[in-house]
Amino acid sequence: MDHVRNHIRAVIAFVMMAGLAMSAASVTAQDATGTAVAQDMTQTATAQMMTQTPPAPAPPTPNHPVALHEGTCQQPTAEPAFDLGETAPFSNDQGTAIPQQEFRGKLTAPPLLLSSGQPDVALDNLLDPAKPYVVVVHESEQAYETYLACGEVGGPVIDDRLVIGIRPLNNSGVAGTATFEGGDQTTGVVYLMTETLALSGQAAATPPPAETPTPAPTFPPAASPTAEPSPTPAATNTPVPTNTPAPTQPVVVQVTATPAP
Repeated sequence: MDHVRNHIRAVIAFVMMAGLAMSAASVTAQDATGTAVAQDMTQTATAQMMTQTPPAPAPPTPNHPVALHEGTCQQPTAEPAFDLGETAPFSNDQGTAIPQQEFRGKLTAPPLLLSSGQPDVALDNLLDPAKPYVVVVHESEQAYETYLACGEVGGPVIDDRLVIGIRPLNNSGVAGTATFEGGDQTTGVVYLMTETLALSGQAAATPPPAETPTPAPTFPPAASPTAEPSPTPAATNTPVPTNTPAPTQPVVVQVTATPAP
């Protein structure tokens, strides 16, 4: 009887040990699986961060009034001649700005601003050299006298279409192009890009003051060459005169003759 009990106890102990071993193996397997999953998640997140496209730059500030002025970019008329609208991001048919999710291609490309209008003037009249026009980009309605960019209306006209360049003013960094086309009814479209100085690697800060030109060095007038004196001929030695002996006075001997006795 005791032998049977001992056998049963041995079986129970074996079963318990086997169960503990299986539990430990199961825990180990779960730990390994969890570690592998965590590593996979970490690698996936790292790969996504490395391949993630950088966000596009924020859209530039819109609502810059654009107009045609008479005159030149150095001196345009204060009052605009024709309105070309206000700048704004590109919009769809409903007039809503196109969201970034619908952008295509390289998303880091600098965004453009667009303005357009139909000035009541024929293209030929805009190109009259006796009455020149310029495209002026104003900062805002409140700061209308501040000019951001300007471009002269002139250049080659192909199929009733003119394309001009617009350059920055006042260190604004705003530049672009404009197109004018049509016959009696002209349509003008302006494309602008901001931050051109930053994109080109230049600082958009206040330009340094102009350098004061260094005056050319002044040189003293050249001295007139002094004529060398002609060599004085050597003095001729005058012979020393020989002392002429003084004339000898004749000796007069007075002889008195005594008569003989």
